Amino acid sequence: MKRLFIFLICILTTISLFSQDDEFNTIFQKKEDKKLRLTGFGGPMMIFTAIGNDFVHMMGGGGGLIVGNAFFGGYGFGKTNKTFYKYNDQYSLNYGHGGFWFGYIIGQNRPVHLSLSVQTGWGNISRGIDLDDGDFESIESNPVFVITPIAEIELNFSRFFKLGIGSSVSYVTGSGITGTAYTTKDFFKPSIYLSFKFGWFH
Repeated sequence: MKRLFIFLICILTTISLFSQDDEFNTIFQKKEDKKLRLTGFGGPMMIFTAIGNDFVHMMGGGGGLIVGNAFFGGYGFGKTNKTFYKYNDQYSLNYGHGGFWFGYIIGQNRPVHLSLSVQTGWGNISRGIDLDDGDFESIESNPVFVITPIAEIELNFSRFFKLGIGSSVSYVTGSGITGTAYTTKDFFKPSIYLSFKFGWFH
């Protein structure tokens, strides 16, 4: 996973250096007259990662306002697949977080370009029981603080839709983590990041 992350960064940096076109382009159409100035976006996001030795899928969403090449907004993620709580297979792990999202887009008008961002927010690590109806009954919940840097390749499919494929890693800390069987190292895993951005890009 670490090699994948480094490879993506190298490819994306190369793409941004070899193109100087300021016009907005999609992968199907390369020339447009308008420039991207101020717009908004939103959509679902997914993370494929690990907590400890367990594979984890995180599902969420986010959105924000793009001003020039920078953007800011908010996000939220929650764990979707079942994993047992560390060292105790009588209980399940529940984990989620949400907060602020800041980033910078390099060459956003190019069909394929780089987006660098950071998500920072608050969440909970919970120990509990999976109920028959699919709900989760929490027995113990501990608050945490999460910082996640993200590097994405963005593909301009149209003026209304962008697909982002990249990598991320989460730094989980705070007083809450000391009350669990987990450490920061359990969450600090290279991840595959996938985003679907819908908006008006002009």
